[in-house]
Amino acid sequence: MEMLQVYCFEGSASLDCREIGHVITLKENYNHFLGSTVSNPFEGEHSSTPINIEQGVFVPNDPPGVYIINNMAHYDGVLLSVHFVTEEWSTVEGSAVMVAPGIALTAAHVVEPLMPHVMARQLRVLCIGYTPSGPRYWRVAQVTKVNNSDIMILALKYATALPSDGRFVQTMITTRLPGIGEQVMIAGIRASREHVEADADMAFPIVGAHIKYGADVRVAVGEVTQHHLGGRGKVLSSSVIEVACSTPGGLSGGPAFDKHGKVFGILSASIDDPDGRGPSQISMIWPALALTISPAFLEQYLPASFRLLDLDDKLCGIDRRDVIRTSTDAGSGLTRMEWDHYT
Repeated sequence: MEMLQVYCFEGSASLDCREIGHVITLKENYNHFLGSTVSNPFEGEHSSTPINIEQGVFVPNDPPGVYIINNMAHYDGVLLSVHFVTEEWSTVEGSAVMVAPGIALTAAHVVEPLMPHVMARQLRVLCIGYTPSGPRYWRVAQVTKVNNSDIMILALKYATALPSDGRFVQTMITTRLPGIGEQVMIAGIRASREHVEADADMAFPIVGAHIKYGADVRVAVGEVTQHHLGGRGKVLSSSVIEVACSTPGGLSGGPAFDKHGKVFGILSASIDDPDGRGPSQISMIWPALALTISPAFLEQYLPASFRLLDLDDKLCGIDRRDVIRTSTDAGSGLTRMEWDHYT
């Protein structure tokens, strides 16, 4: 059904800190990231400045297990960390994935519990993606909860100087249902104390209006063991699949890639079992494709309101969008969604 909960906080989402320093474990390209935010990345840019939107795929080639990705820029800005910031401290609470220009998906349970504090302007929330040219900062302008699921849609406003080549990468989406026994991969960014001190709650201090924090990229690979297309309890009441792999704490909201390297779901829950077999619960992202949302980035190229399902493939790559059907309930006006499952 159509969503009921939308939070808009563009007016309170500005980031006062001028510089953001990110110290991480990285063996390729960098041993740290350093960047600054801008209020308007298009200021001073010519109207003909090219914007190049690319679709990325990330195939799970590793054997089952959990791995550290030593190159933070490996996912080319597709994988995002989700941060909450005050004047004194910042945290890395989970992960998200870019699926359209300035549109990302995350787990609702990463964002929802802190929304009252964000709306009261006690917290600011932003996402950061990591690319070979440095970090990309995104202010969260609006969040949309997908009813009866653990999926949250984030409308992001770009807050870094435009890259010289105008290149932005997002993931491909698939509507297929990964088969039982299929190997899939979950990716995420989690907080780390390896190079930066944090308190017992993994909060990093802000000193002199500078944010400095530690994080690393983890992936977990395992096979699909169960389908729960009718949901699994009150918390995960929409379509969920179970994967035989553990995911370390902090990866919630990270994308799950199928055998073709396309995103089909978001990590919602996991048991970090010592044998590495989890399981992990993946919420399917299909219901998010039919919700009406508004952009906060590249508004000149996007409708004032749209559904991901209706965007051109160049703006949102969706494999087999034809299997999803929507209808509007005459009485309530709510959108209902049906889809044909295929593997």
